[in-house]
Amino acid sequence: MFEHQLRKREKVLKDYISKSEKWLGTAPEGRLWVSTTTSTRSHFKFLTTSRKYLSPSRDLKKIKDLAKKEYLEHVNSASKKELTALKDFLRTRNLVKDAYMMLHEAKRELVTPVEIPADVLVHNFMSEVYPPPDYEMANPKETLRGESVRSFAEALIADELFKAGIPYRYERPFTLYNKHVVHPDFTIMDPSSGRIIIWEHFGMTQRSGYKDNMVSKIKDYAKSGMVIGDGLIVTFENDELKITREEIRQIIDVFLN
Repeated sequence: MFEHQLRKREKVLKDYISKSEKWLGTAPEGRLWVSTTTSTRSHFKFLTTSRKYLSPSRDLKKIKDLAKKEYLEHVNSASKKELTALKDFLRTRNLVKDAYMMLHEAKRELVTPVEIPADVLVHNFMSEVYPPPDYEMANPKETLRGESVRSFAEALIADELFKAGIPYRYERPFTLYNKHVVHPDFTIMDPSSGRIIIWEHFGMTQRSGYKDNMVSKIKDYAKSGMVIGDGLIVTFENDELKITREEIRQIIDVFLN
């Protein structure tokens, strides 16, 4: 998810700035200078700002600290510049989409937007009506949203998505590359971009026949442009190793927040 990656980068840059400033606050005074002489080969002499020679054998820690000081000053400055540019981009990246919402509601019906605002896409996604799959739900489990799903694990996933405020639909039809229609466990919409992500939970991996079907389904998704980690999330469990809320929350945090 594009904006998710940008938000993660924003956190990384803030962390770089915070840690570099903390270390620089205790850094030794002065600068490190390097004098290069050439004979049969190049070698370096290290000096302080006052041109005092530093011996690599005696003053190695100070040499390293002064080099680190200069490096972290560059890191700090570069991180601040990149963070400023990133914030500017995040602030303005939806201006074209927002142009549609600047029109009066009556006028919106008269035009076809070049880019549909994400909140409109999410609204349409959540209000979409579609037929359920034609196979029976044997032991339904109820979710916090008040819908029925096929297993306890699916209920856990649905509840964590719901609590995280992530728009999702259960068993929404998806047309594969070969025109075959499948019903993924969860179809998720990125609320910032409107991008569709599929989450399939494979809960009976102890069964050999089930494994074959699982591999085939993952391959079909890949051929349809939904690759694991990029458009497709997959989770697994068997009779002995059950998926946990903590694992689900971690996946949501990494891929969807």
